[in-house]
Amino acid sequence: MLQLQPDRFAFNWCRVEGKEYPRYESNRPHLFKEFEQFCNFAATHELGEVKPNLCEVTYVNHIRPDEGETPTDCIATIFTGIDWKSSDGWLPQPPEIVALNRVFTIGDQKGRLYAEASVANDDFILLKITARVIHNHGDDLQENLDLAHLWVVKSFVSLTEEHIRHERWGQES
Repeated sequence: MLQLQPDRFAFNWCRVEGKEYPRYESNRPHLFKEFEQFCNFAATHELGEVKPNLCEVTYVNHIRPDEGETPTDCIATIFTGIDWKSSDGWLPQPPEIVALNRVFTIGDQKGRLYAEASVANDDFILLKITARVIHNHGDDLQENLDLAHLWVVKSFVSLTEEHIRHERWGQES
């Protein structure tokens, strides 16, 4: 799906039921073809030069808890560094509502990575990882887009427990 806004050119895709998820690498040529056509359209209609200033890659996933597992427990199981223990045991555990929000700097102020996870509809976890890479005039657009993609993929690995990636999603070592 192509999405145009005054300040945004977005190329989105999702899994089609019964088919393998279309990967970034297979969609990247389509993105650049659409972007080139858009730039040509803007030039032909004298709309001004298209000057990207940001490359963004977002990964969205719905994570369903295992049978008998609450979404809150699922968050603590899947993501690294989460523990529902209180220092004195006074607070009831696990908490009723939880959310994960983390922001990381990409490289030497090249951009930011945003990781968010929260319980949605009381029955699954909505995970969203977004990498935004600053694009300066003269930068290679594909390099910056690839950098954003790399950060999304590698951060998913860093944020999630290894054994969970193997057990739930069949990721190989």
